Amino acid sequence: MLLRRAALAAASLGIVAAGLAPGCGAKTGLGRGQHDAGPVVIPCTTDADCATGDLCAALFCMEGQCAPATPVDCDDGDECTEDTCVPETAACEHRALALDQDGDGHAGPRPGFTAGAPGACGDDCDDTSPLAYPGAVETCDGVDNDCNGIVDDNARYAPDTMDPVRVSSEELRSAAHGGLAWTGTEYGVTYEGRTARSGNYFKGLGRNGETVVEETPVTSTNSDNYTGPLVWTGSMFATAWEDRRVGDTYEVFFNRLNEAGDKLSPDLRVTDAPEFSLHPDVVWNGSEFIVVWDDARDNEQGIFGRRISVDGELLANEERVTQSAWRAEFPKLAEGPTTLGLAFTVFDEVSPQLGFRTLQPDLAGAGDLVTVSTDHVGQNIGLVFNGDRYLVTWERYQKAPGPAVFAATLSETGTVLKRETQLTFGASFARGHSVLALGDRFLLVWADTLDGKYELYSAMYSNDLREISARERITYNSTDSIGPLAAFGPEGDVGVVFVDWVSGSEQVHFARLVCKAGQ
Repeated sequence: MLLRRAALAAASLGIVAAGLAPGCGAKTGLGRGQHDAGPVVIPCTTDADCATGDLCAALFCMEGQCAPATPVDCDDGDECTEDTCVPETAACEHRALALDQDGDGHAGPRPGFTAGAPGACGDDCDDTSPLAYPGAVETCDGVDNDCNGIVDDNARYAPDTMDPVRVSSEELRSAAHGGLAWTGTEYGVTYEGRTARSGNYFKGLGRNGETVVEETPVTSTNSDNYTGPLVWTGSMFATAWEDRRVGDTYEVFFNRLNEAGDKLSPDLRVTDAPEFSLHPDVVWNGSEFIVVWDDARDNEQGIFGRRISVDGELLANEERVTQSAWRAEFPKLAEGPTTLGLAFTVFDEVSPQLGFRTLQPDLAGAGDLVTVSTDHVGQNIGLVFNGDRYLVTWERYQKAPGPAVFAATLSETGTVLKRETQLTFGASFARGHSVLALGDRFLLVWADTLDGKYELYSAMYSNDLREISARERITYNSTDSIGPLAAFGPEGDVGVVFVDWVSGSEQVHFARLVCKAGQ
């Protein structure tokens, strides 16, 4: 009932009503636009003369003039549906705003609502996992089972003894990961691999990194395409990526995949800009996907966004979500209970800065620009919603006290709660990090050179950015290990994909952390 044909019907009614009313100058013989000649009367002899192609707000012939019929009312009285009328058929369609994607009998909240709140239409705090719903028993499994806002209460995550497993195949000269997500039965991984050109691939892994779905191309075009983030809805994957199949420019494409890596529809072109559209990020908000990216259309570098339905259809036009004067790039998007958070780099003449703003769930309306950091911000930005706040993480280069991983927190409305704080110490270089939100704390996985070359480490931090467990080393490879990307897995595991050169070239590998309950 939220989106109706009311505006279109009103427009049609207004035009015809004006045509039926007498107007000053209506019989002067002057064409419309030469002077204010008054309303236009549409003459007719049959109803066919009044056809507009919109049966939802149809016209009919009455006494030689087109008059409005009663517009189709598709309001079903349910606040949990989006009601629309199909212009070609006058049929009513009712799209559910709250879905049960994980099949546990509890729908997630509609966008912009907290689970279980009045008008939310759903009470599932995590509709990507059938193990999480109100009343479930909390276990060490990487989800907030009982919906109390805390994942794996009081648990910590320790490095496993298993050796890292190579993910990218021997056929790829080099590879780098894009996304990682756990379905309940497998990890899905997206990565780009280089052969004669760059390609985008998907692979399914078991708990120990073993292959359960063979390396599968996401794209098969004769052009360079790169990888992108991967999200799990509870019933399907979704990913977005950069692709050069259209002319000589990169555009962002999108698709949904099943657990076998099969695409559920033709690739969906998301962007249409004369300049490169790059660095996509994707969020699933419980009923639709939000994709953001950066491009320089109209010679104004900025961040744009677009909404996509659960069925993989475009719901709205591209929306600029940063002001052109900001020169914004490298967006990261996260969903809070009632807003979206957007973090991005802002380039000025001195050094890259870090910006943040809130957005409405439908991308309409935005908060003010908040400058989180002004000091040599790197391109690797992280953003999650943790408990009751947005957590922004980044790496600083060149200038003391970096290189290191830094963080700041902001309220759901964009007020700074904790200003930039250094999280990691002791290394000469830091290169890549990932964050998992646990509600009352968060897990940081990162790469730095504390032990001489790049290795992966993990540590736990409180919401006020205090270290609450010392760093633990994850990798012991003979070559550099960089760029970790972490996701919760089975039985409290945390899966980590990263890049190293142990096989002689840059390739994607998998390691894991295990949950230590009550520690």
